[in-house]
Amino acid sequence: MLYLYSLLAAVAVTFTTVSNGPAVLYRGGPAVGGAVGVVLGLIILARSRPIDRVGPGIWPLAGLAAARVLSAAWHNAGWDLALAAVAAPVAYLVLARDPSRAAGILRSFGAGLAGVQLLQLGMGYLINRNLIAHALLICAFAYLDDRPRFTSNFGFWLVLAALITTLSKGGAIGLCAGLAVYAGRGWLAIPAAPVLAGGLWLLRPWRSAAWRLECWRRSLDAWASGSMLGRGPGYQAWSHHMAVHAHNGIINELLWDGVLGVVLVAGGIGAMLLESPRWARWQLAALVGVGAHYLVDDFTGCALCLALVAAVLAAGEKKAPPKRGMVSIPPYPYAT
Repeated sequence: MLYLYSLLAAVAVTFTTVSNGPAVLYRGGPAVGGAVGVVLGLIILARSRPIDRVGPGIWPLAGLAAARVLSAAWHNAGWDLALAAVAAPVAYLVLARDPSRAAGILRSFGAGLAGVQLLQLGMGYLINRNLIAHALLICAFAYLDDRPRFTSNFGFWLVLAALITTLSKGGAIGLCAGLAVYAGRGWLAIPAAPVLAGGLWLLRPWRSAAWRLECWRRSLDAWASGSMLGRGPGYQAWSHHMAVHAHNGIINELLWDGVLGVVLVAGGIGAMLLESPRWARWQLAALVGVGAHYLVDDFTGCALCLALVAAVLAAGEKKAPPKRGMVSIPPYPYAT
């Protein structure tokens, strides 16, 4: 839990600038979360017993990290975002030390995150509403772990209410897609997602669909004139102040890391699937929800969001059985 809350604190100061007149004393950025994720993660791992077996869930995260480091090295730019991506496999190793606790960690963190979001309603936003919606989306599905009667689960409804208050239409789309898969009725997401997103649009009207189409067009044009390694992590294809990324996971990967980046990430996903991971129903629902949200946004520049995805992937990992003649040692009791 300390690990995730440290990453949350890093997100809160990512866009913070402290100055003394013309002199800038501190300027936040993605490197803050990346540094926290990597350094604190390595400290936790150094104080823990070695992991029995690295599960297949690490490969997509390692593919993204490799793609971002290669692109940053080629363009000599975007090292802060590369560091945030490297934090993803480190977070996986931290959370995979005891996979049975991952869902519980996500539930506890989700409850705390809901409190932060509800507090922001009165204070103003310190954390981007779409980013916190994405984090709440992932945590919400962890409440469905072996809990088929989730209608009586207060924590689930608290996190769900906090998610709705963000008014994130992308978060609503991911929620509908994930819940439909969890219910075994994936087709329900097709009519439900536009209805919920449309309802949130009435509360916060904005031409977000048209804006995203333009952002995607400009990003693809910029990528087409780039190299096999894209235009570099953090490249902004559109001068609009909100277009800090392509607002689509695949297009943004092409823009920042190029075709090679897409191949590395897809290869990591393929390597994971080849090992036939045994996902619980809530994990599959969470991954579908994350994938749906990535169709209209991108969170690969945020170490916290990547760490939460790592927690979902790590939750299903099983420890290797002890060798014959050896005694099984319980997990080392360091909190995450």
